[in-house]
Amino acid sequence: MRISYILTAAILFLLFTGCYKDLGNYDYVAINSAEIKGIKDTVVVMNGDSAFISPEITFTKGGGENDYTYKWILVGNAGASSNRVLSEKRNLAALIPVTLGTYDMFFQVRETATGILWQKQFKLAVVGAIKPQGWFVMSEVNGATRLDYYQEDAASLGTYLQVYRDFSQRLVDPTDGTQLRFAGKPKFMSIWANTVTPAEARAKTWLYVGTSEGIEKVNITDGFIWKKTKYNFEMEAISKMCQRPDWVRGQNTGVGYAYQDKKLFKNNAVGYQWFDVPINQINGLVFDVSPVIATVYNQIFMQCLMFDVTKKRLLMHYGENSNTVKALGAGNGSFKPDSLGMDVVWLGYTPVQGGLGLGVFDDGKGKRFLARLTWKYINGIAEPFAMDDITSLTDITKADFYAVDERYGYLFYSAGNKVYRYNTDTKELIVFREYPSNFKISMMKARTNPQINAWIYVSVNPNPAVTRQLEPGLIGLQVGVYDPSMPDVSGKVDVLKITPDPTPATLYYTLSGLGKVVAADYLYQ
Repeated sequence: MRISYILTAAILFLLFTGCYKDLGNYDYVAINSAEIKGIKDTVVVMNGDSAFISPEITFTKGGGENDYTYKWILVGNAGASSNRVLSEKRNLAALIPVTLGTYDMFFQVRETATGILWQKQFKLAVVGAIKPQGWFVMSEVNGATRLDYYQEDAASLGTYLQVYRDFSQRLVDPTDGTQLRFAGKPKFMSIWANTVTPAEARAKTWLYVGTSEGIEKVNITDGFIWKKTKYNFEMEAISKMCQRPDWVRGQNTGVGYAYQDKKLFKNNAVGYQWFDVPINQINGLVFDVSPVIATVYNQIFMQCLMFDVTKKRLLMHYGENSNTVKALGAGNGSFKPDSLGMDVVWLGYTPVQGGLGLGVFDDGKGKRFLARLTWKYINGIAEPFAMDDITSLTDITKADFYAVDERYGYLFYSAGNKVYRYNTDTKELIVFREYPSNFKISMMKARTNPQINAWIYVSVNPNPAVTRQLEPGLIGLQVGVYDPSMPDVSGKVDVLKITPDPTPATLYYTLSGLGKVVAADYLYQ
């Protein structure tokens, strides 16, 4: 009976209290919700390419674009510090800055007013590989260094369907996820196969990228790998006098030169000598040397021509185990290499006629001279045989860049918007290439990668496809031009065909979409 009484009392209480109105002030607001579709569970992208994803988002409350924020997050493999935001836009259109592998990604949508977050998790698979065959071009864009890579189509030589803009964005240190960024303005770039024992156990092909702030190295052999500490240039520069050189230049696998603070250094990997003491010395006396040198290429016997800026004389370094230089022959007539009395402007080498060394000199009185030497690389002998006054050549005193080709031995020089070709034997001068008046030449060079065989050997290769592929890089003339009024977008590199005909140049091809071009190098591995 007691239980029945209690239940009856409870029911009466509920009925009694239910007769009162709720006088409280309550506003009930429906919570927004979102449904995210249009993103596959696994998105596949080729290494070095961009990812494009357009998600479908349905909100129960609707709203405009300003009502929501978006974020695409790539989860790195080295902890939270390696995570990176690829985009903060609704649709993803971003370069994927990681190497091969499968990564977690999150697409996040946040309501601005409430902070409510929705997200979609998926996998990103980076597959394929960047092929080591094409052109690297360094240019200045917005006052900074940019590196672009034009990957060649092997099935259609001279065609560059795949262009990797701002190549450094694709390079991430696999140990901690740090992205490579070039600090400072561009200075030089070179491709060189070298053995750096602290970095790698055997010879690798490296891309050296030098800026006003230092040098970064990319391991091409193992798939375009960059490591910020292990690949630091200081690992191969024993001498503290060569920690931040103005340039690094290979001659062949494991042998090459570097220049810093009026000193020249050599590298001989076989002899375990990595940019140690300066080699610009005779009998223990060190002299200041010009940054302008000439070296043979694709030869294991180290040798280069250099210029003593104090005594104004030409000297030669010879021997991969030698840390000193030697004087040249006594000379003849007006060409006395040990007492030129002029400043060097440029030095170069060509294998034409068994090997020739060339040099352009300025007497400080408005005249320029062209020196020629017979250069037999086998025994390291460079003997002077001609010194010509070339002051009368059109624009020669205004020349910015010089080059010599390895097929005919022509001397090329550029001034303003023109490239000139000079036959040193017949004294014939022609305008080889003239650009519109609003363009300026910022780079000119002949031959790229010094480790590729000389043209005389490549031209007789039994595989004609190899010959066609290497021809532009070996015997073409590379000219970088830009419009100073649009320096960040107008740059291009023309690879010019050189023939014995006294006519303007024709093109192998053009690499466009660049800033102010500083360097170009052809990669063939």
